[in-house]
Amino acid sequence: MSEANSGEIWKATEVGELLAAARNLQSNPSADAMLDGISTLVRNCDNGTGAAFSKRIGVAKSSVTHWLKERGIPAMSAHLRIASQCGVSVKELLTADTDRFSHPSEPTLQLSGLFETPNRKASAPIDRKKIDEKLDEFACLNVPISVQEAARRLNVTPRTLYDISNERARRAGARWKKHVGERSHQRRERIVNRMRKAIDDLCLKGESTSLRQVKKLIKNESGEKFYNANNFYHKAKSRILAE
Repeated sequence: MSEANSGEIWKATEVGELLAAARNLQSNPSADAMLDGISTLVRNCDNGTGAAFSKRIGVAKSSVTHWLKERGIPAMSAHLRIASQCGVSVKELLTADTDRFSHPSEPTLQLSGLFETPNRKASAPIDRKKIDEKLDEFACLNVPISVQEAARRLNVTPRTLYDISNERARRAGARWKKHVGERSHQRRERIVNRMRKAIDDLCLKGESTSLRQVKKLIKNESGEKFYNANNFYHKAKSRILAE
């Protein structure tokens, strides 16, 4: 069997296992937990260096920056690249099943056997008016997008957007930064509130309210995994004591 055929079979198998697992999920996967899992892989595979990780999986450095710093969501093709080069499965990535992420294994297959290298095309002329119009459209979206994502949709570089439509690009970047901050704050509040409820429930049952028991209860109820649990736990206890 050729490497190309092996690659196609591997990709089909990964997607099939993901779809099969989706039927048994108790709740929708958390985007934040999934992105935290990718951060763990970057840290453990390449010492937290986004440039090295981007080279490992064969994508632009800006894509990894978009995921890690701007909390952008990778496409399925990117998940396949990450899974193949970090020795984990797409199902583990998308469901944030990070038990094996601390000790990633060797690449499953070489990138050359999984993805074709695109031929470079001549740069198309830039339509400044169209870009301005599209940036105005993006500014009206209910959910903001980053400058990197806007550039991807317009098939230009982020630098090009700043060069030819600086004010619009800066507004888009500020709106995205605010959105990411609000989303992160909402997630932190959600976790703290879940911990408060878990502590109250354990108290009513006369059981231990240790961090371990609280995490276990939350995981059993929602299936969500999260990092920095100790900080959330102490904040939840502080709020309970302040009531």
